[in-house]
Amino acid sequence: MHTKHFIQLGKCLVSVEEIVRLEAHSNYTIIHFYNQKSIMTSKILALYEKSLLQEGFIRSHHKHLLNPNYITNIFLQSNSIKMKDNTIISISRRKRKEVIMRLSVNMDLCVGN
Repeated sequence: MHTKHFIQLGKCLVSVEEIVRLEAHSNYTIIHFYNQKSIMTSKILALYEKSLLQEGFIRSHHKHLLNPNYITNIFLQSNSIKMKDNTIISISRRKRKEVIMRLSVNMDLCVGN
């Protein structure tokens, strides 16, 4: 049986599966959902990081925490990732090896130059 996981956003519980990515914006976090809606929270990205890393999310950059289910391509030459919503996300040099290693288990992923 598949169990849905949720995180608390204010007074709401949100399914982790609906989150495409989280983006740090100063002392706020913008949470982008699969339906192309976004919300801004008054918490820093690090507060979401621990619980979402346990859910399989990947920290590609100090500004980005990504749901690997929404990644379509990795571009190794430009150190970037393309999401299903066509957003291009940078991979920091420091995180590159870890990101590639964690994503390599997903065979449906297209790795390009």
